[in-house]
Amino acid sequence: MCALGWGVGGAAWSWRHQLWEWEEEMLEECRGFLSDIVLQPHVT
Repeated sequence: MCALGWGVGGAAWSWRHQLWEWEEEMLEECRGFLSDIVLQPHVT
């Protein structure tokens, strides 16, 4: 796996680390959208 770039500091590791940062940013954005939504269970 290290030969393929999966060792710490390898190209694949840095790519995956960037993806984690992107995922965290998207999660925060989604939380912001969802916090604006008020669920009303008894709407007719």
